Amino acid sequence: MKRSVQIVIASISLVVGIFGAFINPIIAIAGILFLLAVIIFITDYQRIIYLLSFFFIIDYVVRNFVNLPLLSSVWDEVFLLGALVLFIIKYIYEIKQKKHSLTPIDIPMLLFIVVNLFVLLANTTYIEVGLEGFRAVTTNLLWFFLVFSLIKDDKGAKKVLPFIISATVIIALFGVYQYVAGVEMPASWVDSAELGVRTRAFSVVQSPNVLGAIMTLASMISLGLFFYEEKIINKFFYALSFLIMVACLVFTLSRGAWIGFALAILVFVIIKDKRFILPIAALGIIVILFIPAISSRVLYMISPEYLFSSLTGGRAMRWINGFALFQDNWLLGVGLGHFGGAVAMHYPYHFPEAFYMDNYFLKIAVESGILGFLSFFTLITVTLSSIFKHTKLAKDKKEFNILLGIFSGLLGVSIHCFFENIFEVPGMIVFYWMIVAIAMAMIYKKKEQPL
Repeated sequence: MKRSVQIVIASISLVVGIFGAFINPIIAIAGILFLLAVIIFITDYQRIIYLLSFFFIIDYVVRNFVNLPLLSSVWDEVFLLGALVLFIIKYIYEIKQKKHSLTPIDIPMLLFIVVNLFVLLANTTYIEVGLEGFRAVTTNLLWFFLVFSLIKDDKGAKKVLPFIISATVIIALFGVYQYVAGVEMPASWVDSAELGVRTRAFSVVQSPNVLGAIMTLASMISLGLFFYEEKIINKFFYALSFLIMVACLVFTLSRGAWIGFALAILVFVIIKDKRFILPIAALGIIVILFIPAISSRVLYMISPEYLFSSLTGGRAMRWINGFALFQDNWLLGVGLGHFGGAVAMHYPYHFPEAFYMDNYFLKIAVESGILGFLSFFTLITVTLSSIFKHTKLAKDKKEFNILLGIFSGLLGVSIHCFFENIFEVPGMIVFYWMIVAIAMAMIYKKKEQPL
């Protein structure tokens, strides 16, 4: 061990010992680790993104094992604030050095935020609800700007991906374990008429549907990295990661996630090599026919019982009611946070009949009207089309594979949003836009080109 490292370790141990004599040693150690983390992040801004890759795991640990209720509820906002400070410092530096880059989605994202601010000011019945609704749909979008700014170049962007895959594999393994062990789930996660469903994987995110969306996005990235890598050991890791994530996706029993994944891998295969279409389709049919958990869910979805259940108290009824509200309030909606979602559910005394819409696009339309819907739809469309365009134009075949995996995964999650309120979970928004930022950094921060 180097002498300098020994001196640092001895110094830290001495400080912990001194502080531990006067205060709780655990608090002293936590304080020292926090200071070390600050030093590490300041010396290399990009390292904060490595930590962000484990967002879901950190959130689970803080909420379930750290006995500090205040920290459990605000840690992600504090993390965002700290990252924002680093972003501002780096932004000022880049402006001075004339290195700041713009992407095609900067304006659509800012437009979406401005539209929601306008709706908040123009059409809010309960201001505290409106403010929380505004925060829920806009705050976590800022992670895109932070991650994009903190990534140094395209090579730095690629270095983040193994961390993301590693973190997601851990989440997937936990989900697979839950399903195999038959961990108890809430009865509301399946229809009363649906038989044979003993449990659903939900892992650390506490939602099978969100877990399915995570697996869809990360599995497609892992598939892209499999074709990107040349070393056998790396190919094996990404192939195994892909299989573990797909297994977890299956065990979520999330039909919306299955649809998103099916379209994602279909698009990947069509663009990559059309010869794989028939084998993939055949494999999908075999899985549906011979895995009981999947076949029962799929067959129930096309049964008269499901149609009746959906129309009387399920997804179809919520869509019909939501669209009727949109027609009555088509310009500015009913107000941010005033309908169908996590925010409205927190205010039962204001909205006793609030429910989850199970369609994030329609939820946006009902709450913020046609203006909010068009701005959000434009943001998603511009994001996907920009990445798709550069995927097709990529001269480097290895980079093409990564961008194709990212595009396919993002497309799958976006499709999934038509069937679930996927973006109601802050971590899912962070994950989605972090991946978008990585793609944009690969495209617009080429090391060999001026920024």
